[in-house]
Amino acid sequence: MTQKAPPHKFATAERRKIAVAMRREGATYEHIANHLGVSTTAAHKHVTRALESIQAATEKEVDLYRALEGERLDAMQAAIWPQAVEEGDLKAIDRILKLMERRAKLLGLDAPTKVAATTVDREDSPNTSVIVVPAVAGSINEWLGEVEAYQREKAKGQVTIDQ
Repeated sequence: MTQKAPPHKFATAERRKIAVAMRREGATYEHIANHLGVSTTAAHKHVTRALESIQAATEKEVDLYRALEGERLDAMQAAIWPQAVEEGDLKAIDRILKLMERRAKLLGLDAPTKVAATTVDREDSPNTSVIVVPAVAGSINEWLGEVEAYQREKAKGQVTIDQ
């Protein structure tokens, strides 16, 4: 026999869904609060808790995916291990190394990519610091383009930051 959730849980879930949708569309917490008939603090909590719930569910899915991919890599490695180790087959050794690289990326074992700013002559610039490019960035040029676009919008007053 399954238990039914109390009606207030459904109402809270619906408010959170609306709050996240409004926030995604750019609404301020004050606007969300007015729409839902709650305080600004409550609107912020609705969005935060909904996003935390989504993040937790996503993390579980990612963990399952990593486990599955790890099993696949294990199976491939087991299949070619004898050729690499016992026979010294160079192609098999290269494949093992590629599998190891893939596993390190999958598990986040490699350090983040660091790019030092330089001058046009490729000399270290004394007035710069190291830039860490997020792993989700497609490329450093794409990431820098997004940063520049944000800075242009901010300079024009088109960007506002809500708490």
